[in-house]
Amino acid sequence: MLPSKTTNLLEYVQDQLNERKGIWSQTSLSSGVPYSTIAHIAQGVTANPRVKTIQALLEYFHAKPIKPAK
Repeated sequence: MLPSKTTNLLEYVQDQLNERKGIWSQTSLSSGVPYSTIAHIAQGVTANPRVKTIQALLEYFHAKPIKPAK
């Protein structure tokens, strides 16, 4: 799922990271984004992450969508 027109990319990435809280280590390893960067983005500490960081996370989210709970 891609962000809606009313959601900016950073908000989308933060939402996706918060939905994946508890598997940030896996997200880090699979995306190549350092764990501390993931934590800082999710917590709002990093307000303006690099484009390459957002791109890596978006590619990971696309490749590994969250499976809905049954």
